[in-house]
Amino acid sequence: MSHGEDHKADSLICAHAFSGDRPVLYVYREADGFWNFTCGGTDHDNREDVLPVCHGCALEENELAEALEGLQPGYEASRDSVEHAWRFERNDLEAGN
Repeated sequence: MSHGEDHKADSLICAHAFSGDRPVLYVYREADGFWNFTCGGTDHDNREDVLPVCHGCALEENELAEALEGLQPGYEASRDSVEHAWRFERNDLEAGN
C-alpha cells in the first residue's frame, strides 16, 4: 500500500494501529533502519494483520514523530498505554549482531 512516489512504503504497521482500533504501543527499528509499528498485541497471525506504509505517514498519523524521532536502528520503544512514557532499549535480536 504505497501512497505514490512521495510516500514509499518503507515500514510496516499492524492493521489494528493502522485502522485506529488500537494505539501504537511498540515500535522497532531494524538494524537497516526499517520501521515496524504495532499495537503491541500478540494477535498478528496473518499477513493481512501487517500492512506496508511509509514511516513518515505512520509517525504523523499516530502523532509519534516527536516521541520517536531519536529511535536509532537496532532499538525499540514500548509503552504500556498512551498515558505512559516510552521506554527505549536495544533490541535483543540486534544485540547479537
